[in-house]
Amino acid sequence: MSIITQAKAFFSTSRIVPEKMFLVLASIFGLTLVFITPPFQVPDEHDHFNRAYQIAECSFLDEHATVPASLVHFNITFSGMNFDAFERISIDDILAQRHVKLDPSVRAELSRIPRHIFPYFPQAIGIFIAKSLDCSPLLILYTGRIFNLLFSIVLIFVTIRIIPFGKWLIFLLGLMPMTLSLCASLSKDGMVISLTFVLIAVFLRYACELHRKIKPKDLVLLFSLSFLVATTRSIYAIVAGMFLLIPGYRIGPPTKYAVTFLGLIITVFLATQIHTTQPLYQLLVQTENTSYQSDLANDHSAPLSDPATNPSEPEDEETDLPATGKTADFIKQRTFILTHPVHYMGILLNTLFVVKREYYLDSFVGILGWLNKPLPPWHINLYLLFLLITAVFFPPPHNMNLSALQKMTLAVLCITGVVLIETGLYLTWTPVG
Repeated sequence: MSIITQAKAFFSTSRIVPEKMFLVLASIFGLTLVFITPPFQVPDEHDHFNRAYQIAECSFLDEHATVPASLVHFNITFSGMNFDAFERISIDDILAQRHVKLDPSVRAELSRIPRHIFPYFPQAIGIFIAKSLDCSPLLILYTGRIFNLLFSIVLIFVTIRIIPFGKWLIFLLGLMPMTLSLCASLSKDGMVISLTFVLIAVFLRYACELHRKIKPKDLVLLFSLSFLVATTRSIYAIVAGMFLLIPGYRIGPPTKYAVTFLGLIITVFLATQIHTTQPLYQLLVQTENTSYQSDLANDHSAPLSDPATNPSEPEDEETDLPATGKTADFIKQRTFILTHPVHYMGILLNTLFVVKREYYLDSFVGILGWLNKPLPPWHINLYLLFLLITAVFFPPPHNMNLSALQKMTLAVLCITGVVLIETGLYLTWTPVG
């Protein structure tokens, strides 16, 4: 305990600024990951690359989208490493891709594409600059990664600066290998994570700054951030529930508070429906025996290019789509949950705390590559210990303490979020029952 006390005293009296330290360390380790991670060796990075390239070409809603054929062949060059933890590629083989021409005039049609737009803006900016300079697909990929990393680092930097407490906790979460690995790739998850951090920080700031009344411009910021988070990862719409942490008197009369909260719920609900392949109300009433895969499934899909136009690409039975995803049935699974709720809760608890407990903890800190290159156990356990110590022994200042009701609200939101995420995966990826 004395060690913890001394550590708290050191950090409270030292001139170390967590956001500035994060900026330095995240830049060093993030840029390292950008270049030591072989192309497309982050889950679904080929999908994210294609979508970011389309946005760089201002192709936002094209249902029959195409990309340069060189990008498809570029992906095929490295696809043999996907899901194979022991497959290696030499630096010379990677550098040889520098001489490949982009040739945007020769196109390949994509069988399907991710629908999201906003979380690909950073990557698209980098890709636009690189392709304007007539760079190779390899340099275009690295430029997109760098811009995604820089935007994510800036957002997490802002989070640490504005959050009223828990700065060192966000510092550790932002530097976590899994976080940096996603930020240093073309994945949209870098923006999802960092933007969600900002939204959480803003909610906590408004909940704790009791001396300041919430102004219309503050509500505009909250609504905008909530909308963007919900449209980038619909399941994270649950974070908007942190609005309940804000004391009612800071918004205004009870009626205004209720109307504002209702408006926020409607806003995030509409945001979740923008990129879905099937509106929520149809899923709730549909009874036909049809399969459905949501945007969760799209984030773990097979290569986007059409095998018919690219004969060298594997057929469907050999694609990256896991076998469980092929046998899932959204409607039947939904019926199973509704008719066997107790059984489903048992499955959920067994998954979280027995069967997949170790995997979830490991992948939270860092299972890199295509979720097949885990960090050493001592690294993962030590990082989890640091997170736990920071969360428990570095509580908020007394003037920013959350009430028991606010803490209970946070706990409910956290548990609900976990249940929603697990249920989403269960509906779209797991065989019925």
